[in-house]
Amino acid sequence: MVGAKVFIFDQASDLFIKAGEIVDVQGTIALVMIEEIRKDRVICIVDKFDLSKLYFKSKRGVAV
Repeated sequence: MVGAKVFIFDQASDLFIKAGEIVDVQGTIALVMIEEIRKDRVICIVDKFDLSKLYFKSKRGVAV
């Protein structure tokens, strides 16, 4: 599961509808890293999300 690409569907978060990568999992909580490109810099944001708020990306679209 670590390294999986996910979409974040947590409406309470500022990162709603962003794509990221799981970097750690502890129980039902996943640590997700989001990379944003701003002008000439790449900014990495790491935040915790419940696994029920994440949708895994697959080759054919979004896998629930």
